[in-house]
Amino acid sequence: MVKILIQCYLLNSLSSNRHLKCSTNYYIVQEDRRKRKVHRLEVYEAAHKKRMADTQPKKWMK
Repeated sequence: MVKILIQCYLLNSLSSNRHLKCSTNYYIVQEDRRKRKVHRLEVYEAAHKKRMADTQPKKWMK
């Protein structure tokens, strides 16, 4: 889910991908032939969580 959101966010910010049409508040996410509206805040939160996870030192990985 998060991966799809981030891909959607990145694609929307980088190019006008024909699968991902962006309105002001919603991203249309295509997954498994179903299109779904995702609110922009969810995308930002997901991207933020991903960034935080990437920058945190992974204590559990030794």
